[in-house]
Amino acid sequence: MVDEAVEFEEKVAVPPWAAGLLVLLLVLALIGFGIEWHSAHQQRDRADAALGLASAANDAEATARKVAVEMTSYDYRSLTRDFAWIDDAGTAKFRSYFKDASTPVKTLVTSLKATSRGTVVDGAADATDTSHVRVVLFVDQRITSATESKPKVDQPRISMSMVRSGGKWLVDTVNLDTSVAAD
Repeated sequence: MVDEAVEFEEKVAVPPWAAGLLVLLLVLALIGFGIEWHSAHQQRDRADAALGLASAANDAEATARKVAVEMTSYDYRSLTRDFAWIDDAGTAKFRSYFKDASTPVKTLVTSLKATSRGTVVDGAADATDTSHVRVVLFVDQRITSATESKPKVDQPRISMSMVRSGGKWLVDTVNLDTSVAAD
């Protein structure tokens, strides 16, 4: 019986290099797992970043659409109220610019006894990061005045730089292209 045990040990004896091979295979498996985990982690980070940019673009565009309607809708009888949107919707830089730029506009609107209703037809947003978004809007603006017998439709294209500040989206700059008009 003792001889059988010895024979058994000799038959199952592991060559000395086999233990090293097992350790090497284990190390390679751990490296492969680490690489796969790192790759999956990077993909998740890229997906999270893309979702963050898409969310920023959507939120900024929604705010820009509301601002564009307020910006292109006014009545000569209520200009102070109609232009009050700037107090909540603009950065300090834009509020300063708008205050200066709107003074002659208010004078003209009052002298023409003009009213206007803006409607955003379409738009698109491009997020630079989660706090800076460029929004382009296509607006139809129906304008009536004492000097025109029938309403006029302007179709300004508005480009807004939006910034997130204090947890909300604010207008930082506005560029208007009013070269397109419909009759």
